[in-house]
Amino acid sequence: MDASIRLLCCLTWFCICLKFLSGAPNLCPPGQMKNYGTGNCVPCPDYAFQSTPNNGISCKNCRTCEEALGSEFISKCTSTADAECRCREGFVAREKDQSSCKCDRGSELDETVKKCLRCPHGKFNNIAGKKCEDWTNCGTRGVRKPGSHTSDVECRDDPGNNRTSNPQDPSSVSGLDNKKHVTLSAAVAMTSPQTTASASPSVTPPTTASTSASVSLSADTPPVSKPGFPGYAIAVPPILLLILLSPVICKHLIVPFIQNYKKKADTPCRRPVEESGDSSCSSLVKSCQGQP
Repeated sequence: MDASIRLLCCLTWFCICLKFLSGAPNLCPPGQMKNYGTGNCVPCPDYAFQSTPNNGISCKNCRTCEEALGSEFISKCTSTADAECRCREGFVAREKDQSSCKCDRGSELDETVKKCLRCPHGKFNNIAGKKCEDWTNCGTRGVRKPGSHTSDVECRDDPGNNRTSNPQDPSSVSGLDNKKHVTLSAAVAMTSPQTTASASPSVTPPTTASTSASVSLSADTPPVSKPGFPGYAIAVPPILLLILLSPVICKHLIVPFIQNYKKKADTPCRRPVEESGDSSCSSLVKSCQGQP
C-alpha cells in the first residue's frame, strides 16, 4: 500500500514538470526571429540584426554611417551584430555613435570632395559645423589682435568716440552747463504762479546778469524735474498766498481776539440784575460792592 502511494506521488510530480517544460517558450537563436503566423524561427531580413536569443517577431534595424557627413564604416552590419562607424580625419562627432559628423572649428565642408578644408586666410570659423566667415574690417581704427582660422580680428577703440566721451573735455562740460541752464530757465518759467505776478506788478524780468549767473552752476547740481511734471509747483502758490494774506488775517482775526480776551480779564463782575419789586442789588452786586 505504501509503495503504491509513493509511485503515485512520483508520477504526479513527473507530469507537473513535463507540463511546465512543454509550456516554456522556445527562444530563437541570434540572427533569427519568430514568424508571426507559424511561430517558427526565421532569419532576420537584410539591414536588420538580432544579437541575443529572443522570442520577438522582429529584428533591430542596422546603423547607417552617413558618408556624406564625414562618417565611414568600421564594420558592416550582419544578422548578429550592428554596424560600427567613425568620423573621418578633420571631422568631429555630431552623434554619439559617430554615424553623423561635422567639420571642426577653423574648417568647413567642401561639398565637391566631401572633406573638411581649413578656412583660407581672411576667414575664420569658431563653431564646429558652420561656414567660414570673413574677418572684421577695422579700417582706420587699426588692428589690436590679428585674426586666425578660429578667431576674428580684434579692432582698437575708435579715437573719435574717446574724445567725445572724455569727461575732462571743456566743450562737453560747457555744453552740459548750457543744457542745464535751458532746463532751469524752462522750469522757473513754468513754476512761476500768476498770483505773484498780480500781487507785485513792479517786478521786472530777469536781467542778463542773472541769466549769466545761472550758467555758472556746477556740474554736480542735481537735475531739475521736467516742466511737464512740476513736483514743487503745486505747493508754491498756497505758500505765497498765505504770506500775502497774513497781515489781513492778523488784523481781522488775531488782534480782535486778543482785545476781547483782555476786556474779559479786566472785568471780574457781571452787570447787576434788578429783581422785581425790590430795588436792592442782587447777591452778585452785593459781592461786588464789598470789593474795592
